[in-house]
Amino acid sequence: LQPLEFQGAIGLEQLKKWDEIHTNRKKHHLIIQSLFEKHIQDIKFPIVHKLAEPSWFGVGIITKDYEQKRKLVDFLENHKIQTRNYFSGNILEHPGYSDLGAYKDFPKSSETLRRVFFVGNAPSYTSEHLNYIEHVLSQYPN
Repeated sequence: LQPLEFQGAIGLEQLKKWDEIHTNRKKHHLIIQSLFEKHIQDIKFPIVHKLAEPSWFGVGIITKDYEQKRKLVDFLENHKIQTRNYFSGNILEHPGYSDLGAYKDFPKSSETLRRVFFVGNAPSYTSEHLNYIEHVLSQYPN
């Protein structure tokens, strides 16, 4: 069997549970975001378009600057809460896209890479997981 065949089989099984997965992701996203809002100062979150209904894989966190991001990510990782960096940033900084324009003309794109990260939002989280996240966040030295 090829790897794509396994992925397809897993995907078919996940589609059977789509409503449960989507509901849990939305619920957990709201809970985790509210925990960050409660315990961490000077952060923001992505704004969702009123017609969108995302199925969140993670909670996007926008810090005030790179230093805050680094400290918060280090703190979370040291307490076994995994984070993921923002995906791309300014793709014009990559040599393959240099013919599309000057990356310096788009400073906000580069800034997102330095200030944004994600915390996971699994549909399988239990109240124990969410309570642990709150416990850890309550210890963060703002």
